[in-house]
Amino acid sequence: MKLQRSANREFIPIIVSTMHAVKAVYADTSGVGCFRCMKDHMKNHINDQRDIMFKDATKAVKGHLNKMCSNLEQSMENKVDHIFGFTQMDYVKKELRDQIKALLMDVDTQFKNTANGEYQNLVDEDDFDAGELIDGIIVDDEDGEDAFESADEESKDDSEGDPGLEVGPDMDVDDVASDE
Repeated sequence: MKLQRSANREFIPIIVSTMHAVKAVYADTSGVGCFRCMKDHMKNHINDQRDIMFKDATKAVKGHLNKMCSNLEQSMENKVDHIFGFTQMDYVKKELRDQIKALLMDVDTQFKNTANGEYQNLVDEDDFDAGELIDGIIVDDEDGEDAFESADEESKDDSEGDPGLEVGPDMDVDDVASDE
């Protein structure tokens, strides 16, 4: 609104500058019939300068309005970019939430099945050989022992070989460290 009022005010300086020449004639006019003479002079000047005055005034206002439109256009583009950025961010957040929700639902289903005793073959037997390590644990020995039995036997073998590292059920880890 402020820019629009400013554009309307652009007419006045053009008209004033065009009428400035008549003002000099008014200052020199005096005597009987001077008002009539001023009126005639004004009328003739306006008739002569009307087209020029109108074109100059509209050119100035047009320039101001074009500037106002470009400012509005820039402002609207900035607002659209701002809104687009927020919309895009909201969309990406929603997509990520949906993907995370789907992953959590899948994990939840797997845990429910395990809790209900419905064990699935999570690892195919054809994918690894007997005695192969998965995450550092022996899954299956050639003798058919499971990982816990073989790990228990290995710990007994280690403790028999070094009597200084024996830890009994009534001993604490700190006790073993103090013996060394």
